[in-house]
Amino acid sequence: TGVSKGLGLEIATCLLREGHCVFGIVRNSTAQLHTLEAEYANSFITIKHDLRDVAAIKETVFGKISEYGRPIHGLVSNAA
Repeated sequence: TGVSKGLGLEIATCLLREGHCVFGIVRNSTAQLHTLEAEYANSFITIKHDLRDVAAIKETVFGKISEYGRPIHGLVSNAA
């Protein structure tokens, strides 16, 4: 969460540079986020979701992640 700017964006960038696949949950996109999406199109997947909508998290977030069939090895929760 919180990968659209600041610390979350930096954490995502570092993980991508190390070859990891990153699923980033964002409420709003930024120009920096679009640049990262273009550079790492095959390993950076953004999911647009407002985490205040708790009822839809399972369907929206976990549903999208399960589509890719990749295991989750870590979690960084950085949303403010």
